[in-house]
Amino acid sequence: MTIMQSNTIQMWVPERALTAPQKDNGGLWLGEDRTTVERNGADYVTAWRDKFGVRAWRDKFGVRDMTQPTAANQPRAGTFRGMPAVIWDKSPAYQYLQPPAAFAPMWWLVLAEFATGVEIISGTSTGSAIYTQILGNGQAALARVSFQQPDAVQSGTSAIRLNAADTEVSSGIFPMPMGSMSFGVSASASWCIGRGFDANNNRQWVGPILGAIALGVVPDLATRHLIEAYMHWRHGLEERLPANHPYRNAPPRVQ
Repeated sequence: MTIMQSNTIQMWVPERALTAPQKDNGGLWLGEDRTTVERNGADYVTAWRDKFGVRAWRDKFGVRDMTQPTAANQPRAGTFRGMPAVIWDKSPAYQYLQPPAAFAPMWWLVLAEFATGVEIISGTSTGSAIYTQILGNGQAALARVSFQQPDAVQSGTSAIRLNAADTEVSSGIFPMPMGSMSFGVSASASWCIGRGFDANNNRQWVGPILGAIALGVVPDLATRHLIEAYMHWRHGLEERLPANHPYRNAPPRVQ
């Protein structure tokens, strides 16, 4: 008699399922992969580990961990909805996490909430700036993704996809409760997470970030759906997916 056995069904995860070209020039940073230091009764992030762990022969710097050795520039380690998060507070300003070398991603998805998810940018995000910025290279150049009153993508990308929507938008972005923002970028830069426009203006993100993923190529529709579903379901945010999303009612699985 033959005993029938079922295949093991597992969650689709990008670090195993994506191809090398997709992961090259990319990275995956999740809230639980932080290295922290305790200071004055609070934990601050010194490094955000890259789960892709890409080590190409031409990449002498190895994996793409986002690090910050300077205490004054470290975002805070905390929780959001009971899950580990990296939190950018309004003060002190100019917190960011930086990769070991410039890399050239073509597409990002970031799971974040602006401030408390209810207020609108009203002239300043931090310091004297009028921008709140989620990606940048710290230089007065075009390599940045920031948002400007009245709630429009300022530069770095022409449009943004909110919570896996069918269409992209270029305005009406904030206020935004915790959810996903995905967008294509063209500039090759050092692409720090949460970094300001330059050292004088202290432009930075404000609020928690649960995770971010960058790819070296723009994903096709099927792959984008898988990544959106993974990031949302993994963080208990599947209700933010559109009703017509292929993984709205069940997470992606492999067997």
